[in-house]
Amino acid sequence: MGALRRDPARTFAVLYLDLDRFKLVNDSAGHEVGDQLLCAVARRVRKALRPTDFFARIGGDEFAAIVYDVDRAEQAQAVTRRIHGVLESPFRLGELRLYTSTSIGIVLGDATRAPDQHLRQADTAMYSAKQGGAGANRVYRDGLRMEARGRLHLESDLHRAVEEEAFELHYQPIIDLRTAQLRGFEALIRWEHPERGWISPCEFIPIAEETGLIRPIGQWVLGAACRAAASWSTIHERAPTVSINVSPREFREPGLPDRVAAVLDETGLDPSRLLIEITEGCMIDEEATIALLDDLKDLGIRLAVDDFGTGYSSLSYLSRLPLDMLKIDHTFVAALGTGHHDETVVRAIVTLAHELEMSVVAEGIETPAQLGFLSRQGCELGQGYLIGRPQALTSLADLPKHLEGVSAL
Repeated sequence: MGALRRDPARTFAVLYLDLDRFKLVNDSAGHEVGDQLLCAVARRVRKALRPTDFFARIGGDEFAAIVYDVDRAEQAQAVTRRIHGVLESPFRLGELRLYTSTSIGIVLGDATRAPDQHLRQADTAMYSAKQGGAGANRVYRDGLRMEARGRLHLESDLHRAVEEEAFELHYQPIIDLRTAQLRGFEALIRWEHPERGWISPCEFIPIAEETGLIRPIGQWVLGAACRAAASWSTIHERAPTVSINVSPREFREPGLPDRVAAVLDETGLDPSRLLIEITEGCMIDEEATIALLDDLKDLGIRLAVDDFGTGYSSLSYLSRLPLDMLKIDHTFVAALGTGHHDETVVRAIVTLAHELEMSVVAEGIETPAQLGFLSRQGCELGQGYLIGRPQALTSLADLPKHLEGVSAL
């Protein structure tokens, strides 16, 4: 960071960049491709900066930039928007077509701080940004280091929770919007911390992703959900399906189809009653994604893309994926009725899915107006608080009575 000493009178900001999901690239495509991606990313980011700015790779998939003549957070964030912009389009590396993004920590320059302190603070801000999801930014502020220390404690507690299997699943009903009949449930993980109470999955799942704990957690979810679903045939006349979410890192862990097959064999669940949901973030390498999904489909299970429209799906190969379903992200559903463009987006997703011979599930339905609009557009399935909140397994027997009220909407 000697570049900070070249002209101490100039204002500046330090940016700390860390590529999102880079380990997935190394694991699925190999380290040679990973190195090529790092070089390609560096070339694009360099173009987003001015010739007078400083940019370097620190190590691994981490980079740092010093942006001069910046004295406000808004100016630094404008630079990060340019960086995110140049990374949006796919990277073509040989026959591969890869997508990536970066999380960025920002610290404004201060002549009273040492160069290595700037870097440490920008690093702290970057890790805080990662907790906000892929492609996020965070400006350093006092207190972030304390938050980082708290995160370390939470990480330690999460390790203990995995060892003790201290989780439980709640199940949110999914209904046929045309008949209000129950069609299935989405299994959602819950963790009650012994001191802090219920911890949001949005808080602990990113930690599980970064630490590798997502694999044992995902394996526990798969087993628990399949065992529960195998018992539902005695509760409902038509045995409902169960949906589970597979994170990008878990999706790329070796042997996923074998682990799913083993759980299906152990629990005796009919494979057609299991729906695995992946996000668009899983689709880093087209060919590897298609091959893996084909292996899963060979087991007889069903596949869906969750949060569709919020990631990087390429329409050019979406038709090649062996998918059964698209799930409309709740943000699109929540915006229905607030503007013509939001309704157009939902119509387009429904039409696209049907043209590709897939069914559609809408998430986050909270009002009768939303339910009515989605039903009129031909959206087959839906879930949300209007239909039913996630519930513990013991309350499933009471669900048909609740759904009688939904059918009257």
